[in-house]
Amino acid sequence: MSGSTLVIGVGTNLGGRRSILRAARDLVAARFGASDLRVAPVWETPPMGPPQPDYLNTAFALELDGTLASALEQCIDIERSLGRERRERWGARTLDLDLLWHAREHCHGPSLTIPHEGLRGRTFALDPLLALVPSAVDPTDGTLLSAVRATLPAGRAGTALGDDFETHGTGDRGVVVRADDRADGYAAAAEAIGARMVAPRSVHPRASLLLEQHWTDRVTEEARLGTWLAAVSARLDDVRFALRRVAVLVDSPGLTRAVLLGEHRDENRHEIREYLCPFAHSRLEVETGARCGWTARFAFDG
Repeated sequence: MSGSTLVIGVGTNLGGRRSILRAARDLVAARFGASDLRVAPVWETPPMGPPQPDYLNTAFALELDGTLASALEQCIDIERSLGRERRERWGARTLDLDLLWHAREHCHGPSLTIPHEGLRGRTFALDPLLALVPSAVDPTDGTLLSAVRATLPAGRAGTALGDDFETHGTGDRGVVVRADDRADGYAAAAEAIGARMVAPRSVHPRASLLLEQHWTDRVTEEARLGTWLAAVSARLDDVRFALRRVAVLVDSPGLTRAVLLGEHRDENRHEIREYLCPFAHSRLEVETGARCGWTARFAFDG
């Protein structure tokens, strides 16, 4: 940690929550030029304010090269790019990015207060912050924040923000997706398609595509997923798009809406793997339930 360390609090309670956290992680790293971005574990926490779904909360730490005001503007722009709509105070949102703490600087104003004004009383902010900077102090008065945390109720341990799909079989043509719910599952399945076409490590999240799929009644889960995978493959091929990350913003009985992050495909810079349009698959299965969450298995034909 240096004197320029900034910790950004992250929260989401709409859409594919883990997919949105992963997309936020990649966008923050890219926009801030943070090659060494550190990510805290993820905690599920009850909401503040009006009735709404539970949140997933984490935090990112980076070395800030710039002003706090410019960092705030970057965060607001990232929120917008991932579907944030400010409709009511403490209302549900796809993404919330808060400047929680800076190692040296502090300020109090109408548009920005740092440390965050609610930091000392909110375990969903303190736990991720202290996971990244255990020795953090409040720069306004020198209070050790771990001592503040000790006065608040104990919580459960957080979980790592990993990926939700894995490949297996000959040539890694089989895919298994394990997610908390269908929204996160669709994001991971779409990322598996993108990774089959272009190696995601070679792609920067410079641009975005919006993908919407409308659903009719009585479609089976397997048919729905197959249609979704074909739509993703076709969209990526149609605009020659190299995929880095997918965030599902809405998944309802009648609509799935997602943001696809990446950039125009460049054969000289990207690791091109396979042409997948029209998309063909086999052995597609979907399993849901309390034991497995949302699990899907399929294989790329060819």
